[in-house]
Order: sequence, then structure tokens, then C-alpha cells
Amino acid sequence: MYQNSVEFAHIEKVQNYRYKGMELKMYGRQDNLIQNLNRLNVNSVLIDLKCELKQQIEQIQRDYSKVLITLISGFLPYLQNPNYQIQVH
Repeated sequence: MYQNSVEFAHIEKVQNYRYKGMELKMYGRQDNLIQNLNRLNVNSVLIDLKCELKQQIEQIQRDYSKVLITLISGFLPYLQNPNYQIQVH
């Protein structure tokens, strides 16, 4: 086991990458570095999709809030005054 550790340490490389403004330092064999980069790209795409989905959900929530506020403000005079007549045209 000690010999393997020494061999691994001997071929270990340190690579610096910049991805979307982040400084990334990766340790490992060259083939592992490529696999790690591929995984990083997949993860970043998933993170981007998650962020985009979160923004869309927040936009839908804001839109529904506006609709609810509009509905409540439309009925508010009736709720404040029970004698208020709502006219439907």
C-alpha cells in the first residue's frame, strides 16, 4: 500500500482551471482530471438549469401574487362595506 501511495504521488498532477470565474484546483492522474472536468461540466449545466427553473418558479409566484392582489383589491370595498353592490356588466 505504501508503494502504491508513492507511485500515485509520483504521477499526481495539480491542474488549475477557471470556470465561470471560479478558480478550480484539481489533483489526480491525467485521465481522472478529464473525467472530473466532464463531471464538473455536467454538474454546472444541472446547476444552471436549477437556477433557471428557480427563477421561473419565482416569476410565476410573483405573477400569481399580482393576480391575487388584484382580486382581493377588487373585492376589498365589498368586504369593508357589506352594503356595497358589485355590478356585473
